[in-house]
Amino acid sequence: MGLRLDISGRGDEAKLVWSDANSILAPYFINRGALVKAAAKTRAILTELSTHYRTTQDPDYIPFLSPLRAAGEELWNVLFYVTEGAESSARQIQELLLEVQDRDSLTIFSDAGVHIPWNFVYRGDATQNLTPDGTIADFSDFWSAFFQISTRFTKTNLLTKKTRPRSTFKVLYALHKDNYTAACRHLPPVQKAYLDRLLSYEIGSATNWPACREKWRRIEENDSILYLFGHSDGKMIKLDDSEDISSQLDAPRFLTTFKKRSDTRSATICFVNGCHTAAGAFGESFLALTSGPGFQGFIGTEAEVSNVFATTYGAEFMHRMCEEGKSVHQAMNELRTELFPLSMLYSCFAHGEFKVEPPASGWSKVDAERRAA
Repeated sequence: MGLRLDISGRGDEAKLVWSDANSILAPYFINRGALVKAAAKTRAILTELSTHYRTTQDPDYIPFLSPLRAAGEELWNVLFYVTEGAESSARQIQELLLEVQDRDSLTIFSDAGVHIPWNFVYRGDATQNLTPDGTIADFSDFWSAFFQISTRFTKTNLLTKKTRPRSTFKVLYALHKDNYTAACRHLPPVQKAYLDRLLSYEIGSATNWPACREKWRRIEENDSILYLFGHSDGKMIKLDDSEDISSQLDAPRFLTTFKKRSDTRSATICFVNGCHTAAGAFGESFLALTSGPGFQGFIGTEAEVSNVFATTYGAEFMHRMCEEGKSVHQAMNELRTELFPLSMLYSCFAHGEFKVEPPASGWSKVDAERRAA
């Protein structure tokens, strides 16, 4: 069962319209301020969890489960507390969501004025004393457990489900050189080999934004993945720790640096790694920025992860996309289990069916066998 939610802000209210392939429910309204506060509580806990993993020698997510469930339950309650409109729609969809078991698609179209961590909405009773078992089953009543969630901006372009041809596909990496180099020293040989190959693909990497813009102009009308690995303060992405303007990219400069023709038929997704670009106002900006002509959204994190984990996740994600021919959703689904628990911090704001033909080199088969061994 695939569901769609259209959500938009309207003053103090947020409008929600639920639908599937056959039906559209009448709209209802909720308190937008309460939704924003509940989202902020959830993200604050995610930030505490991610900080714990970045600063503790033997980290454990279990102490964060109970507060995360409570915050997620608050999100659930706000989403179905109707202030105006069709209360019957809210009750109907709420009952349906309580019954969903299998991971099907949920596409959320947002106007970028309402931006919450949808993966962590909780449909269970947070007051129940559940015994964690240290596996992904501990997250079984969060929305991420029974939905593959993609959040999209309402002005995105259509994208067919066909696999993008390899002949026109390019990859561009914008890297914080020092952080990336340091992280790579801690990678296992398998992931290091992935990155060595991936960085050799056209069009390669850049370590400052002017160089990145020059390379982008050579591939801007190609199908592509734009991989950004930098540091973010919530307002801009930096490719080094200096105050040099060439290393800094804010939202307006993103628009001028990366753009395509309005009539383009090419498709690009962005993988924004190493910083919490899915969170808050910066996430709202990227939701809109990566929905312009030829762009199909981005993948980012709800809270900051370590450079080593970000590089590990990035290597595995890009390998699956660029060398195994997996779709965005397929790659994220596999890593959700393989790199648990920090994989849970990654959210999809891209077209989940975007995928590219694998190369004819046989790398994907060899590496799949190596991972299974």
